[in-house]
Amino acid sequence: RYQLEVEISEFSGNGQAFTTIAVYTLSDTVSKTIMARKTFRQTRPIDKPEYSGYVDNTSRAIADLSRVVASALLTAHRSQPVPQTRP
Repeated sequence: RYQLEVEISEFSGNGQAFTTIAVYTLSDTVSKTIMARKTFRQTRPIDKPEYSGYVDNTSRAIADLSRVVASALLTAHRSQPVPQTRP
């Protein structure tokens, strides 16, 4: 019923901070309409500049983006009319 597209334009760190910028689009495949199109931006400080700090921040960024997208999907689903059942 729904189609989700995610375009990640930045997913990088510089030793001090990790930045994620993505645009997600949620579409209704039945009505062929866009239900939501939003930009996700996040910058997190890197507590440990070694590899483990990057891994931790990338994992958190993906988890946070997933939560935002899941919330948009639930909101879109709730806004759909309830299907009518026939007796």
